Amino acid sequence: TEQLIDNFANLSGDYNSFHMRVDFSRQKGFNDRIAHGNILCCGLSQLVGMHMGTTDVMRVIVISGVQD
Repeated sequence: TEQLIDNFANLSGDYNSFHMRVDFSRQKGFNDRIAHGNILCCGLSQLVGMHMGTTDVMRVIVISGVQD
């Protein structure tokens, strides 16, 4: 949402015109502002940290090959 992009810009300090200005993004061939890529990473972090049980998280770690 617009608010999410604005909030992330305030948090990260990334006020690139692609994120903040519709007119700039449209001039460059996009339909609207572009969300920060790290918003996706934050969403994945929330999914793992808040919505998956410990067993599910451990299963993901084992499948991905992450080790101590």
